[in-house]
Amino acid sequence: MSLSRDFRYSLRTLLQSPGYTLMCISVLALGIGSNAAIFSVLSSVILQALPYPDVARLVFVWERFPNMPPPIGERMAVAHANYIEWKKQNTVFEDMGAFHGLMQEESGTDHPRQIQTGYGSSSLFSILGDDSKLTSQIRCNGVIPFR
Repeated sequence: MSLSRDFRYSLRTLLQSPGYTLMCISVLALGIGSNAAIFSVLSSVILQALPYPDVARLVFVWERFPNMPPPIGERMAVAHANYIEWKKQNTVFEDMGAFHGLMQEESGTDHPRQIQTGYGSSSLFSILGDDSKLTSQIRCNGVIPFR
């Protein structure tokens, strides 16, 4: 009986001051909406696995140069010559692939824009589990040198 009396009192108080009621509802809506948005981003980025088969078996390898100051020396992309040598001497991994992402400028229009592009080794698609007809058409023999 006390709970129903408290609920009626709070409802009566909120109806007496509509500005305060509107502010409370707005703050609640903003909090609930932002919480849902943050959770959906975290869920897709952190909580769900990558969309590749055997994702637990994928390894990302960097080169490290301890004599260089951070952030440069901590994680450096593997040099092409090192990748070729590692691939030749590989006895640990089932296969190795390499990629290099870079920004390029699209021109030919009134408003040029930056586009994220990249190069990849011929084994990259099969490692990631994509053996579709499209990837077999763009696959090449050997390794494309990174520029």
